[in-house]
Amino acid sequence: MSDEFTQSDWDKLETFFSERTRWASLYVTIEEIAKDNELLVLDLTRYDPSTTVSLLASLLTLPKLQSHCIRLEILVALAVIYCCGQKKASIGDAVRWFAQIGKSQSVIGEDLAEDVFVSLVQDRNGDYRLLEGIWEAGGFYTQRVLDVIATMPDTGQFGQIKKSVRALLVISDMICEKAGLHRYQLGSDERYSVLSPQILPGRNALISHVTISFAELDERGITSDDIEPFLLHSQMREDLPAQHIGLSHLDRCPLIVYNSTDLTVAFPSALSVAVRDYAIGSIIEGELVETFDRVLARNYSKLFFDTPLLGGPMRAPVHWEKSGTHQWSNFYFKVDEGYFISFHLFLPSVQVHPDGGFKKIYQDNGTLTKALQTSINEIINHFEGQRDFKEGLVVLVGCGWGKGYATEVIELDHPHWRFESMSAADLVRLSWLGDMNPGYFWRIQDGLETVRKAGVHIVNPNGIVNLIGWVRSNRGHFVPHSQLPDGKISPEKPLILNPPFNLLREVRAESDHGYDRHCAIDNTGTWHDVQHVSPKPFFTSESSRRVYASMNDVRNRSLTSVYEGAIQLWMSVAAPNISEREVEYRLWEMASEWLHRIGNVLGERNEAATKMHNLKVYVEFLDSDPPKEGLDKPVLEDLLSLCIIKPYSDSNACKVIFNAGFLSSFGIAENVAERLFVRTLAQAYLHLLGIENWDSEAEAVENLVVPNNNARSFHLFHAQKFMDYVRDTLPKELIAIDPVDDAATKIGLGWRVLEKGQSNKIEGREACTGFLEKVVDALLSEIFKALKAFDRLSALTRLVANCEKANAKADHWKRTSAAVLGLHGDKPGTVDRYIEQTSKFSGANIASRILTEIALCVCPAEGGIQVSDIELSKLIARAALLVRIGGLSDAIYYNALAPELTISPLGDILFRDEFGRLVVEPMLAREMENRFIANAPLQRRNYEDPKIVPQAKGQLSDEFWDIWKIEMGFDLDEAR
Repeated sequence: MSDEFTQSDWDKLETFFSERTRWASLYVTIEEIAKDNELLVLDLTRYDPSTTVSLLASLLTLPKLQSHCIRLEILVALAVIYCCGQKKASIGDAVRWFAQIGKSQSVIGEDLAEDVFVSLVQDRNGDYRLLEGIWEAGGFYTQRVLDVIATMPDTGQFGQIKKSVRALLVISDMICEKAGLHRYQLGSDERYSVLSPQILPGRNALISHVTISFAELDERGITSDDIEPFLLHSQMREDLPAQHIGLSHLDRCPLIVYNSTDLTVAFPSALSVAVRDYAIGSIIEGELVETFDRVLARNYSKLFFDTPLLGGPMRAPVHWEKSGTHQWSNFYFKVDEGYFISFHLFLPSVQVHPDGGFKKIYQDNGTLTKALQTSINEIINHFEGQRDFKEGLVVLVGCGWGKGYATEVIELDHPHWRFESMSAADLVRLSWLGDMNPGYFWRIQDGLETVRKAGVHIVNPNGIVNLIGWVRSNRGHFVPHSQLPDGKISPEKPLILNPPFNLLREVRAESDHGYDRHCAIDNTGTWHDVQHVSPKPFFTSESSRRVYASMNDVRNRSLTSVYEGAIQLWMSVAAPNISEREVEYRLWEMASEWLHRIGNVLGERNEAATKMHNLKVYVEFLDSDPPKEGLDKPVLEDLLSLCIIKPYSDSNACKVIFNAGFLSSFGIAENVAERLFVRTLAQAYLHLLGIENWDSEAEAVENLVVPNNNARSFHLFHAQKFMDYVRDTLPKELIAIDPVDDAATKIGLGWRVLEKGQSNKIEGREACTGFLEKVVDALLSEIFKALKAFDRLSALTRLVANCEKANAKADHWKRTSAAVLGLHGDKPGTVDRYIEQTSKFSGANIASRILTEIALCVCPAEGGIQVSDIELSKLIARAALLVRIGGLSDAIYYNALAPELTISPLGDILFRDEFGRLVVEPMLAREMENRFIANAPLQRRNYEDPKIVPQAKGQLSDEFWDIWKIEMGFDLDEAR
């Protein structure tokens, strides 16, 4: 029997895979799906369409079933077409149908959830929650279309388009409200073969999620004309069998009327598609394609202008050029010394939308690709030969309204340039990640290149966002070293890695949750775009995450916060006589820290719950710029007269004024200023709430809000050290040990020093320490080679500055330790954050000092290049690894660590460290915690006037020894 495949065999195999692909992408008709599920369809014919469709549609509102959106939409479509009986569907029926269709080829295209379950869009009337369904970045692209619609007139045909769009958005938000869903809610990536009735709500409760009465619509000003474009009529139902899921009347018209009182939303997961399809169809019908394209391009320009691209600069200069009916743009910015990112954007014309709607991908015929290729070539030629150019990265960004796209192949074969592509939606989400910056994005590219050269091919069809999710899940590593198969991995013996395809889900959700953008209405009825000030604050609590900043006011150069709790508290802070914006910002930051604590206490008051819920206080500090030194310290009686509450013209608002002289109270070691601030602010809100005896009640609130005399957020320290006078000259950011650089440094390290034929398992003290000595030599050699390229003076200047930056940041934590403990308590979370940060500063300091000593000997005095932050980060990672390897060797030598090393297939050095994990690390953490707490009383020194105390030559003061004992943790009485 022949083992060779015949042509007929190949044809059969090709046919098989082609058919599987057709079903996986659901390019099959609903009628074909029905034939694939004959028994299920026969069963459905016995059931009443109203209850069955409503029950099945309601399952689409359950976050735990997010990964089963496809099969649920199929079940709804089949029910809409074939249900014609009298039997009322039950939870048990839904469970049975779910399992039945799961056994058919109809669901082979089901993927694990890759996005949040609920997204959010906005217009001038507020927020609307949307179910994302299976549509890529549905909320993002719906927002783009809404922004275009917002530019239309409010009258005539355009006015009706606006009303209909708003009507469907209101319905979407009502569904989410009924289902108890909140903005940016994460669903589940769990897959079920069968459903347990116990995990589902009751039938009637479920049906209520997608059933909306006409009375409810009338209350919200929605008429029958408004929803008419989205109603599924009888003729449409008859056409459904010949259509595809995702490209059917049901996707465009998901509203069904089964009786005279209620509306059923059959596809709640497709409302974003229905809105966009309707708006785009109306625009094309009105021959406004060119206008839509122009306005959409302008919207993207504004979006990128207001986005810190890849966590870097804002105000991107996006100017669009035409290529046929399509548009493209390019711009670049400097990431670091010699490193550049060039963005190349393209925006197809909306006229291609009718060809397959949102389901079919638009394939460029070469027009856009040619323009983009020319643009990329021009950028490369621009930088070619420039003396300060080192490397570049081309980022191709597809913009649009949610229709998939594909260009022809972009050619980029240049040794100093890399290529990356992503959608505009993912670019914006990556840019707003809390820890994203251009350097981090660059290190991801470097790490990927490192593992490629080592022989690892990462199969990652879901792009850069999924890759970042993979790296994060491995703590900076591109490969899980301890899980790799045995044997050395190399280009000759490569490894293919297949990360999960849905790791981008966590990254997208983190971006959405970090800033939690939404709308809030203030006491005057004005809508504000609000968001968190920081996506990843050092310390957080449930109440602190309820504080948001008004971006509308930020754009107008004013600072406003809102606390969204049982009572909505607004607060604007101004310091008109202070020229330093940083001081004004810090005052607002301090005020916001207390706002959520006050809001939390007021929200728990029973009488407050029945009063007004939207209040605003305008806070004004009338001091001028604080003097750098020599602040007079006022007494409490004088300060009380400086705090004034006045009426304000806005409804439910008042004004709090802190007259000139109040700012000096922040220079008092005792927490007088912020206690008084809290009391005055509480008085203002209690007064607005109509609370009797609000003056005395405010003192009770103050005692609950301010836990102790150390809790404070704003500091006016005297300059005590030389560094206090030159702190502003230090680099803006500390270059610390980066997990991605650290992981990349370890790739291949062990194999580089392992002798040929030597086992990858090394045992015995002498063998282990000898091997680690060679590793240290290898790392030193790499450091020497890298430093030889850099100018000595600039390298030394940069390294010393990084040392001092690390010292300054560590010193700041020490100087504010009492305030940190006072505000956040002596809790594990507080101490853990201190240990994490000080360990980071210490690691950066030690690595920079080692590199300084080496650079002094190795860097050329003349002719070298400037060191960049990207290059410095790699050097610091190597120097830090050098220290760790040396410490590992010492631990083995002194029997603190088992003399057993394993070289992973990719060269990382693996070892067992139970002693370090169970004994050494906890002891170090405890010692750092003790010092942190012991240092707290020393915070008072920072408020004292600096003194020069003359000492006899060679003599140290008692004060010096007292401070030294606390800071060093040793009893030096005998030494003294």
